[in-house]
Formats: sequence, structure tokens, C-alpha cells
Amino acid sequence: MRLNVTFESNYVVDAVMGVLKPESRAEVYSVAGRAVMNAVQRHIRSYMRTKHTTAHMLGARPTGHYEKGAAAITTSADQSGAEVRIPIPGIDRAWNDIQIRPGPGKKALTLPRAAIAYGRTVAEVRALGWKVFCPKGTNWLMGTKGDDKTTLTLLYTLVGGVVQRRDPSLLPSQGEIAETGWNAIWKHIQKVVAKARKGTLR
Repeated sequence: MRLNVTFESNYVVDAVMGVLKPESRAEVYSVAGRAVMNAVQRHIRSYMRTKHTTAHMLGARPTGHYEKGAAAITTSADQSGAEVRIPIPGIDRAWNDIQIRPGPGKKALTLPRAAIAYGRTVAEVRALGWKVFCPKGTNWLMGTKGDDKTTLTLLYTLVGGVVQRRDPSLLPSQGEIAETGWNAIWKHIQKVVAKARKGTLR
């Protein structure tokens, strides 16, 4: 997902940006991009501290999906603006409902029902020594640890698809993003002007 860093027009900023060289404008936009990137990273990490419901319910360790994704967020800028890239699958849920279907060659999605299955594929569970099977006439995947029948466990439920409902709290709002970018640009311009004044006085 990509976020374009925008902000409300201001005559002071517009005037300054209008006289800057392309490389200087790129530097200003880069400042805004970094500020937004840092704000998005903080927001996602804060959000996930309260959103490990399924993992806690199953007694499993959170996968760190969003936290790892937050660390991979990057930004770039040029003379026309800045962009923040968020490489987290499913982050679009901040703006829309997400419908998830089985991938190519697969008949169903596997929803974890045990700690061992959380964040793992069937192949990964089998690699840990589990025998996985689907009882006839059910939509379950059961498993035993090796030949130990006493470990019989419901590992997954099989479903044709799921819908993850829109959750605006996943990311800062457009207004917050715009304000963060604007504040960063304004502070940067103030520092540049102050530095220029000191140089003139000398």
C-alpha cells in the first residue's frame, strides 16, 4: 500500500516552495515523508499491542505480522512530493473491507483452532511432527502428534473465504497524515530561514 503525503496549501509554504530549486524541494518533501513514515510506524505498533485477540484466545504467540511490516515501511521523495510505502498484506483494510479467498489450486482457507496451528500452514505443522487429516464429512483438519493418539487436536476449520471488515484505526486518518506532513515541512522551513538569517548577520 502507498500513501501520498499531502497537506493543505499555505501561502507562506507555497511562496517558499515556489522559489526553491528542484533538489531543495525534494529535500523538503523528504522531511515530510520521513515524519509521516515514523508516525505510521508508531501508530501500527501501538494498534497491535491491543489486537492479538485470536493468539491470546488460542494460547499462541503472536506472529508479529504487523510489527514486522511496520519495520519494513519505507519512504521516498522527489521535487513533486513524497510517498510512504507500507508492505503489509491486508493493510488496505484501513480503507475497505477485504475479502480473502483460497489461492490457486486450493479449495479452502484454513482458520487456526489450536496454538500449534496459529501462524503456521498445514505443511509447517506437519514438519513439526504432526499427522494432519480431515475426518470424512467434516470441514475440520484434525491432528495427532506422531503416533500419540492422546494428542488428537482440532487444528483448523476449513472455509471457502472470509471477509475482514474495514478498520480505520489500523492507520492514522488522512487528516492526521496531512497534519504530520504539514508540521514537518513548516518546522523545516523555519529552521532553514533561521539558519539563513544567522548567516546574513555574520
